[in-house]
Amino acid sequence: MIHEVISFFRKIIVYIFRTPFLKKIEKRSPTLYLFLARRFSIRMFLGMPFTLLVIAITSNLIMLLDTYGDILNSKEFVNIDNTIARLLYSFRTDFMAQVFYILTQFGNEYLILAGVVIMSLILIRKKKNYAIFGLIVSVAGSALTVMLGKHLFKIGRPYQYSYYYMSSFSFPSGHATAAVAFYGVVFYLLIRNAKRLKSKFALLTTGFVLILIIGFSRMYLGVHYLSDVVGGYLLGFLWLLFSISILLWKEDQLKRLKR
Repeated sequence: MIHEVISFFRKIIVYIFRTPFLKKIEKRSPTLYLFLARRFSIRMFLGMPFTLLVIAITSNLIMLLDTYGDILNSKEFVNIDNTIARLLYSFRTDFMAQVFYILTQFGNEYLILAGVVIMSLILIRKKKNYAIFGLIVSVAGSALTVMLGKHLFKIGRPYQYSYYYMSSFSFPSGHATAAVAFYGVVFYLLIRNAKRLKSKFALLTTGFVLILIIGFSRMYLGVHYLSDVVGGYLLGFLWLLFSISILLWKEDQLKRLKR
């Protein structure tokens, strides 16, 4: 799925570079045109990987600015968050709370860390060491922005609806961010190695559902608002895109070395 998103993104860029405006730039300033074209090349790190890194960092900074905090604290957002939190609380049962408490552990930082170690060992055994860097970048980068977001916004959790107590701040959801950043890379690698279309679709569906369940579990248990989970998903997705662009770059390098 993410591979298709990046491929679609590249096709759009190719189309843009064929527009009359950029054709004029190519004629008037070939150096500038070449510089812009190289920013979207997958054959070098300073191409698309670096471009997506800049996009990820810039987007993260925008999300972590005080202006975004004003949006989160606006009356409309607060009302939506509280309404959904109250609704889920009214439907909560002890049995379902216990089920979602187990499911939410798939986004726990210690389990994610253990997952990174296990995946790294598997990748080393499969002789795909290059993928370890992409995995670590996705998880570490998202974890850093989560810490920054919690420190900057200092938004309290919906304690009146919480199934259990957590002392840290609410925005963004670390579980939701880690779910996209970690499981996104894991399922991307699995999908890339799957040979049958049905297997690819099954893996894509499984990964998508798992990520959604982790995010929903945070709201059902009353430890996060909707805006926390959505913000976490966005942060994780940005780092996931950058990570996959690194993997594509490294794969291209390995292919050229084999020629």
